Parts: sequence; structure tokens; C-alpha cells
Amino acid sequence: MKHSSPAVLHLLCGKIASGKSTLARQLAEAHGSVLISEDQWLAGLYPEQIHSIADYLLHAGERTHNLDELARKYLGHENISITDLIGKGKKQCRMDQVEVARVAEYAGEDADATWRIEQILTG
Repeated sequence: MKHSSPAVLHLLCGKIASGKSTLARQLAEAHGSVLISEDQWLAGLYPEQIHSIADYLLHAGERTHNLDELARKYLGHENISITDLIGKGKKQCRMDQVEVARVAEYAGEDADATWRIEQILTG
């Protein structure tokens, strides 16, 4: 499939209840984009616990929401770890020093896992 314009990533950051989710939804609708929202993820992960800002604050420290843990839980898959890719400590290198094919595999795996988990949680 050939696209006439480059891909665009909108990353929204801000305080709780500042309108990020509303803006993200509007951008996704206006541009026919994929929306990956922490609000949707949390609602899918903890449907009986997260209903309000207060609930989020009460439960935020109880669990981690990182992609590797979610891939294990929902996909039964172990993602390539960043330390496997770039090392750690004195042997750690920069991402631009890693073979392009390995970086592509790492990035593609993260993108695929994100897409598949999003489908499970919002499906």
C-alpha cells in the first residue's frame, strides 16, 4: 500500500484532567488515526477499579503498565528487552550503534505488541 503523506505521531503529555484524552480522540477522528490511550488501557486492565481520577490516584502505584509485562500477560510473549539490544552499565551502547535490522526488529515487535494488546483491551 502506497501512502501519499508521511506518518505522523501525536504524543500528548500533561496533567491529569487537562483534556489530553479529548484532544487525542479529536485528532484520531479528524485524521482517521489509530488512538492508543492510557485511559483505554487502564479501563481494560482494571475495569472494576479505575472509574475516576481519584481511583486512578489510589491504584496508580499498585501496578506497572509497561509493554513488556502487558505482552507477557495478554499475548504470552516475551518482548526483546532494551538491555538485550543496547546492553547496560559499562557495556551499554547507543541505539544508533546497534545494527539497523536489530533495531527494526525491536521497534516492530513493540509496535505489533501495542497494536495487538490495544485490540484485546478495546475489542
